[in-house]
Amino acid sequence: MKIACLQFESRPESNKSDVVLVDAMLRAAELDGVDLLVLSELNIPSTGCRQRTWADTSQWLQTLAETYNCVVVVVVVMSIDGVESATKYSSISVVSGDTTADGPNCQVLFRPHTEHEARKKPERLHAGIPSLGQVSVGISEDLDEWHHANNFDFARHVIDNGSNLVVLSMSHFADMDTATLIRAPELPDTDTLRYWLGQLKPIFERENTEEIICVIANRTGLLENSVYAGTSVILGIKAGCARVYGHLSRGDEKVLVADTDTKPLVIHWDLTADRAITPIEDRPPEDGCVEGGFEISKCLLGVGEDGKRQDT
Repeated sequence: MKIACLQFESRPESNKSDVVLVDAMLRAAELDGVDLLVLSELNIPSTGCRQRTWADTSQWLQTLAETYNCVVVVVVVMSIDGVESATKYSSISVVSGDTTADGPNCQVLFRPHTEHEARKKPERLHAGIPSLGQVSVGISEDLDEWHHANNFDFARHVIDNGSNLVVLSMSHFADMDTATLIRAPELPDTDTLRYWLGQLKPIFERENTEEIICVIANRTGLLENSVYAGTSVILGIKAGCARVYGHLSRGDEKVLVADTDTKPLVIHWDLTADRAITPIEDRPPEDGCVEGGFEISKCLLGVGEDGKRQDT
């Protein structure tokens, strides 16, 4: 499967919308032969009406899918002005560019951002797509340990639905300050990646050894005093190991392209130090990767049995 993953910095204060920026980046990337295109979470300005905002967005996503003849997955955050305040919605969208396929070309799930919804177990989007298989799609909150009293709920959803592909379109913050990002934007945020993988722990521990491909597209850049983690990654989970096919740094603003039918860059990712990955040839196979075990170079130290962070 050839996958493109777009990581960018949202610029809500700019005259250029996220849509314009994404279009420009994709044109520059000159994508060819891609099966799946995943965008990090987008912001769409309010038009005052959810239906009209979504109609415009849906048309744009359909154009993308048809232009690149692929499936497009993205989470779009829309702020819809109400009588007293604005309500935010996350629209989780899976759009196919194959106009000849049976079934709907666009599947979408709206999740409102309210305190009431945050206390509920969320509705999730699962799609069967002929060209990709069984796909589970998630947002940032699905990997947040404090959300919905998380007990690996999203990972268990993936397993229960027999998914062979997991897609997360996110705007996940890093536990770092602006100075850290500026000082070393070329490095991945290993703490955040370790946390993401920790929330997928049941997938690593499952008895089935078939590979599940996981695509995480995450924002980069700044929002006031907070820093987005970037570190978008395309990896496979098989026999207790993470097989990394491609990744971006915390500061990259670009399109990552990787083919999961080729040899992975690494069979596991050493997250014990803040440094770039090491090629697979330089790693002993027994180091951090065992059949059926949950060992990824000890990258999940600090994540307890319940998926919560542990003080170390």
